[in-house]
Formats: sequence, structure tokens, C-alpha cells
Amino acid sequence: MEKDSEFFQNNNEMKRRITMIAKFRKGSYKLSAVAIILVLALSGIILTNALKSGKNTESTVDPNVGSKKENSSSLKVERLNDWAKWFPNLARAKDFSGFQFKVPDYLPPGYQLQNVEVLEKYINRIDNQVTITFVSNFGKQDEKKFELLASKGNLLQTYSRSGAGDVRSIAPASWGNAQVRSYKQDEVSYAGIKGTLVTQIQNYEHHQPEREKSFVWQDEGIWYATNYYSENHSREGRPEFWTKISQGELEKFLLSFTFPQQIQNVSYDGKGNSFPLYDQKDLLEAKKILGFKVKLPIELWNNQLKLTDSVLLQAGDQNTGYNFRPDADSIKNIYHAEYNSKIYKLNDELTFYQSKVPIVNAAKLSAIRTLDINGINISVGEDNNNVYNEYGRGTTNKKDTRSQTYYLWKQNDIYYTAIFLGLDKNQEEMVKTLVLAPLQ
Repeated sequence: MEKDSEFFQNNNEMKRRITMIAKFRKGSYKLSAVAIILVLALSGIILTNALKSGKNTESTVDPNVGSKKENSSSLKVERLNDWAKWFPNLARAKDFSGFQFKVPDYLPPGYQLQNVEVLEKYINRIDNQVTITFVSNFGKQDEKKFELLASKGNLLQTYSRSGAGDVRSIAPASWGNAQVRSYKQDEVSYAGIKGTLVTQIQNYEHHQPEREKSFVWQDEGIWYATNYYSENHSREGRPEFWTKISQGELEKFLLSFTFPQQIQNVSYDGKGNSFPLYDQKDLLEAKKILGFKVKLPIELWNNQLKLTDSVLLQAGDQNTGYNFRPDADSIKNIYHAEYNSKIYKLNDELTFYQSKVPIVNAAKLSAIRTLDINGINISVGEDNNNVYNEYGRGTTNKKDTRSQTYYLWKQNDIYYTAIFLGLDKNQEEMVKTLVLAPLQ
């Protein structure tokens, strides 16, 4: 399903910054080229450490923090691909979907809701599209997923585009060039529901083809599609099936469709799952879960950096594929420079964590220095031993020579971690802005 990769053609800024958009499944490649969501590669580690405590002087105002934009009632995170949103539960997704649709009240054994995505109207898209992902054995070697799509627009068009092959960065050179993807459509009936079986075939110059199967149908004016089968191969050529639902289970799934208010057997509440912050409603929910107010400056360093993502991370969630998985609930804010910045590189970034416990052990970092900002003691270090591998650097990205600097402090019993990838100039000024930022 080449869902929306062609939509970047008319947006130069997004084309230049697409490298910052990641998929949920870490280290995997998928036959369908989904250019969604959100997730930057982070590394998992058990994190504990006590940092020196300081008292916050909240009456001190930093001129780099705009009071108007700090008003939580007007919270709006300007993401790079704001037309693509993801949610931990069905109720929140319905706030943005723009149409009513049915969902299954039966899932194959072991499956549960992972997340709901909404692709809003964008360039060539004239109808919103909802994608619900179900997962089994989340985070394990035998993890499996399958998807349900819903839209008022004809979803068959999604499975009939011809274009460039699905070039995958981790496919070995021995496979040769990816060929143009082909689509085969057959009229079928599953569980008495008439629809179209779409088989996508991805050929390679020197490798056996890979296939995906989807069933597409209409119900009361809404188009639905379920991607229920995929035949893939490992780098070594071994067959793998990331999605594999039997026809019997598929028919039970199809027969169970009903409107959300009538659901009795499947949970769509996403309880315990992580979620992004889009507006005040998400901020209020995040603070309720965290149990403390958060720092959420929209801009840093004379507006040179802007908040481009904010996510509430819940420990032990079942819906995100982050490499780095804190042992406690925390909020993660990501800042980037403007794409035409004359000071910073395109993909330089600042990641800012807030939690009730430390998420980085300062003792495992190479100490550089300490700072004192407004009576707050701040430890500054580097991860020279690649303990945390925060940005997925190392053997897979040896050419990335940008600095990776950690600033750690405790303020009013909350632990803060600011991690700079590049952004070498004015780091201390940015940290000062974070220290003096008001709580929301």
C-alpha cells in the first residue's frame, strides 16, 4: 500500500526532512511504503541515578520564552507532517477522522489494538483515511501485525497506483534493483461480503518476489480494506510473514463489524499506551498520567528552534517501537531548527525528557563539566562509550560525526534530561531557557 509517499513531491521542505520521520517497527522493512509517524530511533536501557537537587525560581522570566505561546489553552505543536496523526485509542482518533465508520468486535487470538492513524486531506487526498493497526506479541521476535483501513474515498485506488519500486534501504545489494510494483485484483466473497482481493507483487532484479494481500469492500457508503497477509524475506532470503491471518479468522473478523458504541468484546481504549500531544486535551491527559506539571516551551533561543513533536511515553506501552524505553512515565519534547537555518544543520535536534525518576545514569557518561543556572546544578556529559545510543548512531551510521551532549538536572523533584544532537552553538543558553521555563 503506497499510502502517501507521493504526497511529498510538492513539498520541498518535507522532502528534505523526511529522514526525521520513522516507522513503528524498528529495524524492519515493509512491502508497503508508509511515510508516517513519528518515532525517532532511541535505545533501550535500564536507567537509574540520583542527580543533585536544586530549587526552581519560577518567578524568573527568560526573555526567550514567549508568555503568549506558553499558554496551554492555545497549545499547538507544529509538526513536520501535521496531516498525519496517530492516537493510542479510537475515541481520540474520532476527534479528527471526520466521518463515522465501523470496527471489528472480533480479533484473531492474541491480537490487540496498537494504534489508530488518521491521514487528513493533503495535496492530492480528498478524503480522510483511518488506519487501525492490530498487533500480536508486541516487541517480541514473532511480532505480527495487520491493518484495517476506512475512508469515504474509494480505497481500491490506493491499491492500483503504478510507480517506482519499493526501494528499501536495508535490502542487500544482491537482490538487485526493485522493479515496478504490480497489482492483481480479483472479485471475491468472504463471509458473504462481496469485495475485491488485491494482491501486490514486489519483484526484484535478482530475488524472489514478495507479496501482500488485502480485501477491499464497501459498507453503507464507507470503504474498508484489511491488509491481512504479507510474504516477506529476511536479508538472508529466509521467508518471513509479518502479517498472516487465515481465511477462517478473516471471515470471523469481517462478520463482527459494528459501530464503536456497540462494541462488546474488543478494547479500543488504548489504556497504558503512549500518545502524542496535539492540543490542550492531550496535555491535560498527559499531566494526569504523569502526576506533575510540565515545561513545554514552543520556541527556544530567539525562535531559532521550534517544538516539532511532543509525546507522552508510558512505561511498558504496547504501541510504540522506540529503542529507548524509560522505566517510568515521561514526556519527550523534540526541537528542530528552521530548515533554512544558517546556524544549525538540517537534522540537528534537541530531545528534552521530563520524569519523576532519572532516565539517564550520569555515572555512565563521560563527564565534561557542571553548570549552575539559577541555583540549579546541571551535569554535562557525553556518551563516548555508546551506552545509550540515543539516536541509533554507531555501526549503522558511522558517518554521523555530530556531537551528542547530555545535560542532566533535578528541579523541584522532577528530573530533566536535555540531549543535543549537533546544535553545538548556544547550548547553554537553550538549557537556561528550559530551566527557567514556566510549568504548565
